[in-house]
Amino acid sequence: MLTAYADSDRRVGVVHLDVSDTTLRLALSFVAEDAGWTRGSATNADVIVTDQLHNATPDHPVGVLVVIPEPARCQAGVRAVIHGQAHALMSADDPEQLPTALDAAIGGYALMPTRLVDAANQVPPLDDRLLRTLLLVSARNSNASIARALHESESTAKRDVATLMRLFSVATRAELGEAATRLGFRHTATAARARVAASQTPAPSDGDEAEAPRGVV
Repeated sequence: MLTAYADSDRRVGVVHLDVSDTTLRLALSFVAEDAGWTRGSATNADVIVTDQLHNATPDHPVGVLVVIPEPARCQAGVRAVIHGQAHALMSADDPEQLPTALDAAIGGYALMPTRLVDAANQVPPLDDRLLRTLLLVSARNSNASIARALHESESTAKRDVATLMRLFSVATRAELGEAATRLGFRHTATAARARVAASQTPAPSDGDEAEAPRGVV
């Protein structure tokens, strides 16, 4: 239940903190309670604060998305707000901004701190296939392995790697992997599984490409 905050026009209510890092969750809890908010469960919360989008959609967005202030994470966060998956974006290293983010979530308007937008802009715009390709290159996959993992031809994988090298202004695959890591792209367990699967499935030939399965990376 929302109530008026005694010392300002700010509204307060029940917040649920679905944040994996214990230290950050405790810091956010202190800030929220200091601002007049009450901790609650996901089922009765007015706003959910999380560091994972889970199954968020424009019809069921999260209130506040907390991101590590790395360019890749910031870009993903900015996209989530633009696409309606989250109302507000905030940095994990600045828990004091939580009340402002909660205001945005309660008010139903978008909030993206300039610092996080600037960080997001350090990353070239990537569609889903290029992003998957980048992660697989970072995991030291060959073009043939990438093609098998993403169910595309080897020539498509080669072209996408060349596109990524141009977008990131690098000359070698090793430099591309280093740039991806520096900007916050991480090798995930799923990417590792995709690499194993890539060695077991033949790549499609040119003109016989299948759509890349969702969730590969």
